[in-house]
Amino acid sequence: MREPIPGESDPFMGVRTEIPDVAVTGTITAVNTRDGTVHVSLEDGGLGVRPGIQIPIFQFSYMRGTSSWFRFMPQRGDRITLVRNLNGRFHIVNYECLNYRQLANEDEGGQLLFRELKEGEYEIRSSGAAAIFGSKDGTLRLAGGPATITISRPDMSIEADATLHKVTSLACQIRFGEVRRLLLPTDLDETALAGGTQREYRLVVAKDAGVVDIPMVDVKVGDVVDDAAPFAPTIGSGGGPLRAHVRVYDAAGATVVYDLEVDALGNVEATQASTAAALGLKLVGLASSLLAQYRDFTFQPTTTIKLGGPGATENVPLGVQLSAFLQALMDALNSAVIATAMGPASFNPATLAAFAALKAAYLASNVILSDVAFTQKLSSPATP
Repeated sequence: MREPIPGESDPFMGVRTEIPDVAVTGTITAVNTRDGTVHVSLEDGGLGVRPGIQIPIFQFSYMRGTSSWFRFMPQRGDRITLVRNLNGRFHIVNYECLNYRQLANEDEGGQLLFRELKEGEYEIRSSGAAAIFGSKDGTLRLAGGPATITISRPDMSIEADATLHKVTSLACQIRFGEVRRLLLPTDLDETALAGGTQREYRLVVAKDAGVVDIPMVDVKVGDVVDDAAPFAPTIGSGGGPLRAHVRVYDAAGATVVYDLEVDALGNVEATQASTAAALGLKLVGLASSLLAQYRDFTFQPTTTIKLGGPGATENVPLGVQLSAFLQALMDALNSAVIATAMGPASFNPATLAAFAALKAAYLASNVILSDVAFTQKLSSPATP
């Protein structure tokens, strides 16, 4: 039974001298979101405050697991229209608030996003500026304040604009934009690092395996930061902050079998696990050429460089073998004879003298006397 209203002789069917038998307007003064009720101050004729009026769900289909609805929660200050049924209970039938022209005038600076709707268009908006807009030409716009997704039927395109884009599928994740992390294990929301000035693209591919995922590939590009708090910029072995870091894991996800780092100074470091001994790092250029220029180049004493195909005659020896090869070449040039129309002739004496001086300089500089000396010479700083 509802509460009696002053002036009523019968709370159900009696004479109601203070409540008109027409729709009345009121203002919501309190909202109970748990029970779905509101308190309403009736504005017509000083009828007082009516508590516990049910919030209506105008679009609702109750079919248990397949139920569907469109609903929203009113706010304090909303103006509404109420009617009364035969048992005297009030029902909300309309939310009046402001009319279209008033809303358009109130929308200073576009804060309400109260656009003019064309025929057949619709718009849904929350108090936090989360909105859905369907245009007449088939464009759907989802907005969470300044973060938006636009699905365009005319252009057959999808555009998204946000500070951070993050897509998660099981244990895999793609994120690009602002660098954010959970500073504490108990945090629910990520915090932007470095005052929101850092940017990254990150790809994580992993297998979900219960409590601990099994990592497969981890790619970081941009402002690369450490994996653990305080998430400082990762410094490479060359001394510069990393701009790219790629890690490939073994089948168990326990060991990094390939690690590639590129820092902001241009230093590149690639590390392979010993499990790659069967093939190592293979570069196949087919008909193209491979040009490599390095400031320093270090070979292990047992290293062999192969040029062209896999044939044994195409191996380039190092150390003592290379020294002997170059010595034999210089000796051959010293004794070389050129066939001319006037008969055999040797190299110009000045050319032979210059070459002899060059040979002496090579030998004196200890470039190619032994495996160790050869390795040390190639790994030493280059002379400007």
